[in-house]
Parts: sequence; C-alpha cells; structure tokens
Amino acid sequence: MERVFVYKNPQLLAGIMYIHTWAQYSTMLRLITKLEGFLGIAQLLTQYGGRNKTAAAQIQLSSLMQDIEILRSCIQVAEAKGYLSPAGTWAPLLSAAYRVHSIEASDRAERTMEGLLTSTLMLSAGASDLTDAQIGPLVERYFRGGAPSTQAHLRLMAIAADMVMSPFGKRSQLYERLQSGEVDRMRQRLYGQYQDPAPAQRMLQFIKRMDDDR
Repeated sequence: MERVFVYKNPQLLAGIMYIHTWAQYSTMLRLITKLEGFLGIAQLLTQYGGRNKTAAAQIQLSSLMQDIEILRSCIQVAEAKGYLSPAGTWAPLLSAAYRVHSIEASDRAERTMEGLLTSTLMLSAGASDLTDAQIGPLVERYFRGGAPSTQAHLRLMAIAADMVMSPFGKRSQLYERLQSGEVDRMRQRLYGQYQDPAPAQRMLQFIKRMDDDR
C-alpha cells in the first residue's frame, strides 16, 4: 500500500490532473521551440551547402514548417477555448490529438534532419581542428562551403549531430516519444474522449436526403 500515490482522495487527484494540463501545455510550447531549432539549423546548413534551391530539400524543409505551423495552431486553439480554473487562472483546453501529433512531428524532425544532412553528420571536422597546424588549412579549405566562416559551419554541424546522433539527442527523442505514455494508448484515450457526433449525423442526413429525393 505504501506505493499507492492517490487513494480515495478525489480532491488531490483533481489537483494533480490540473497540474497535468499545464505540463502538457508546457510540453507543446517546448516542442515547438525545439522544432524551430531543427528548422533553423536545417535552413542554414542547406543554404551553406547550396542545396536550399533543390526541390528535394525544399520538400523536406517544408515538412518541418508544416508541423511547426500545425502545433502553433493547436496552442492558439487551446488558449482560445480555454476555461477559468478553480484558482482563477485561464487554463488551456488541450486535446490528446495535439500531443499525438507533436510526438509524430518530433520523430519526423529527426528523420528530416538525417535525410537533409546524410553522411555529413558523421564526416565533419571540429572547430578546434582549425587551430591545428597540419590539418587546419585543409579543414578551412574543404569545410567552408557557403557559410560566413568555416568555424560557423562546423559549429552548426556539431549542433546538428548532437540533436540527432548523440546520447543526449537520442535520450531527448525517446523522452519526447514516451513521456506521455505509449502512443497507441493515447490514441485509444482520444477515441474515448471524442464526443463530436456531427460527422456521422451529417452523413446520415445526407443519405436520408438521397432516399427522400427518390
């Protein structure tokens, strides 16, 4: 029994669920900022590599832009449809659909970064190599690209590699995917919570009109 956190205490449970609302809200805001970071790095590196004008790169970059815009809209709707909490603050009205989409968007962002940068994520020199007397000139020659400086290019590449390849990046992605629970369970909860009968009713009315018109 010592492991039971809440038992026969509705008031405490209600308080916890209210905190969970704000936790979900902050998670969405944090993820939007994270995706904006992915997009900024991808935009700069494709520009420095001269690939930002290719159709393939534009399509991949637009997938990041698409998810950012959708999640921003989710936040705006949650705020607009919010409610006054018992404490007197305005709380966002969130849907499980927002969180499911944000998880999928985070996974897509990682794959998009890998698809855009491919093997350059692994085959990059470090900014510290520039000071080496032997290889520094070679790094300066071959890693400048279209960047303002080789150092800036290498530092951006290091950040990109950290975000998708390092233990930190992989832990962050795993946390993003599973911190709210297993995704299919979330979809099941969404199914149970979805109380809008309008789509089915419209179709019933439509086929009824078809019968009436005969």
